[in-house]
Amino acid sequence: MKLRKRYFVLLFFSILPFWKLTSFGDYCFSILDMIITGGLIVLFAIAVISSVFHNLYKITIKREVFNIIPVIFVAVFSVLIYISWSIKEDYLFKNKQHVFLASDFKDANAAKIILFDDNTFVFKTLFKEYSCTIKGEYQFKNDSLFLNRVNISEKDFIFDKKYYYNRKEKILIPKNETLSVFELND
Repeated sequence: MKLRKRYFVLLFFSILPFWKLTSFGDYCFSILDMIITGGLIVLFAIAVISSVFHNLYKITIKREVFNIIPVIFVAVFSVLIYISWSIKEDYLFKNKQHVFLASDFKDANAAKIILFDDNTFVFKTLFKEYSCTIKGEYQFKNDSLFLNRVNISEKDFIFDKKYYYNRKEKILIPKNETLSVFELND
């Protein structure tokens, strides 16, 4: 069986949506990203439909056997898209140790800090049209939580490098008093 150009096109269009769905560092995901991902999925669907119609044409004209490769592409692509979309909010191979929610936001999930047992953290902010995720490492020293990441901005309006942990009230108080206080939500 020889490889055809349309299978390379199918492979190319099946890989493109994962460019927006997978991220390993800090990232933001907005409505625009959802539209771009949807457009890339539509391009893949068009490539699959054209390949299937080409196969059907070959069946009727040349009496060839139906080629199942586009169907396999669709099955694998559908499973991978479903998995990558559903685990976007999950953290594989990590156990949550503590979850802190911002106390002064209107929505309870608008800002949260998730600490994992491997001394890494995720800081998530949810806004109206997008959400951002910041990843890094943390360490507790006495009653202080230090969040370490490479690309921290000095003018960040939600995130601080150092938080004081009040064990009695179970809250994180930022060093910068203008930022949000986080409450433990285990």
